[in-house]
Amino acid sequence: MKRIGLVIGLVLTLVCAGCKPSDPMPGKWKLYIAGESQIPIGGNAEFKSDKTCEIRTSFGMDKWSFKGTYSIDGKTLRIDGEMEEKAPAVHSSKGPENRPAIDRKEKLVATGTLSDDFKTFRIDGKNFQKE
Repeated sequence: MKRIGLVIGLVLTLVCAGCKPSDPMPGKWKLYIAGESQIPIGGNAEFKSDKTCEIRTSFGMDKWSFKGTYSIDGKTLRIDGEMEEKAPAVHSSKGPENRPAIDRKEKLVATGTLSDDFKTFRIDGKNFQKE
């Protein structure tokens, strides 16, 4: 009877070990409005099995991209790399909308959180859902 219990325990352990993907990130992801998984908003990410990633967003004329590497520890996603931001100058006679053109690159380290089912993640206030 003990042997049957051990076998069942071993089988359950092996089955449950396969429940969490070893690396849930490879593939394409879409950027969505916070809390609205059905409304994409001009951004996407691609994660590759070699642990590299590229994330791009655009809002009107403003463009933001990131290229780098990623790692996962539990449900914590960490990305390291370089962020590039480009946006044209905005001139308005109304005042606070004025801003100079933006064209910059900088090193970036960001952390985010994967959902329990590993199908969504949130990083830097942005929500992504696996396609």
